Amino acid sequence: MPIARGTRLLALSFVLLLPPATAYAAPSEGEQLFREGRAAMQAQNYDLACTKFAESQMKEPAPGTALNLGECEEHRGHLVAAYEAFTTAANGFTNAEKQKYASGRAEALDKRIPRLLLHASSAVTGLIARTGTKEIPIGTEVRMDPGDIVIVAEAPGYVTKELRASLKEGRSLDVDIGALAARPSAAPPPPPPKIEPRPAEKSSSPLDQRTIGLAVAGVGAAALVVGGVTGIMALDRASTVKDHCDDNLACDSIGYDAAQSGDTLSLVSTITIAAGAAALLGGGILFFTAKKPSSSQTAPNLIGAKGIFSPLRVTF
Repeated sequence: MPIARGTRLLALSFVLLLPPATAYAAPSEGEQLFREGRAAMQAQNYDLACTKFAESQMKEPAPGTALNLGECEEHRGHLVAAYEAFTTAANGFTNAEKQKYASGRAEALDKRIPRLLLHASSAVTGLIARTGTKEIPIGTEVRMDPGDIVIVAEAPGYVTKELRASLKEGRSLDVDIGALAARPSAAPPPPPPKIEPRPAEKSSSPLDQRTIGLAVAGVGAAALVVGGVTGIMALDRASTVKDHCDDNLACDSIGYDAAQSGDTLSLVSTITIAAGAAALLGGGILFFTAKKPSSSQTAPNLIGAKGIFSPLRVTF
């Protein structure tokens, strides 16, 4: 377009009219970023150029830098950012011609920028609307870049709602958020698990104690028998030793073997007799200290087809 080309040439001429840096002085950080932005702009790398201009403007604010930033953002289609940069440049220029040029660029963009107006026909407490990470006020017209957008509306206690809209250059768009669906109430928590009472441990009955006592006494009696048998065998070995050994305990092979086995049998006899006696004594204590079973345990009722009968009792 001839007009657009003319405005860009005029912008370039204003940039060239900016006071140059001293030929021999090293450029400042802001000036270096500005030069890198101009180089990226000429290479049509607008993303890099806009980044460099924005960094330069942050470090060393200047209306010329803001003017270049507005030009760059317009190339990227970021009309709102370009409008804000041209407005900043217009407010910074002291030269009336440059100020008029920057203001004209801002006014031209203002006519192209779409407007978005959100309103809620249903009153919802805590309603918030946003596009991406930018919050959009309800009931206030805002400038937006052209293109397709997704509007997210959310409020405490309501299901999040998404609306899609398309913004066109030079046009305003009203969007009604409408009603939000109430969030379903949370399901009631499951009932706590039922804890069954732990059954009481059964105490040993008198019958059990008597049985244990008899068993222990039986083991003791068996041990006494074993001890007695081994004792008799030990005595037999002692008789063999007496026959095959002299008074100085010099023995032949039969006497020597009898002496060895006799010692072992004597030890076993002593141990088993002592253990048997202790077991027999303990079993007797368990048996005789057990409580006698009650009459209900020894004589249970008999249940027949015709009723409940007592234990049979015969009298002559």
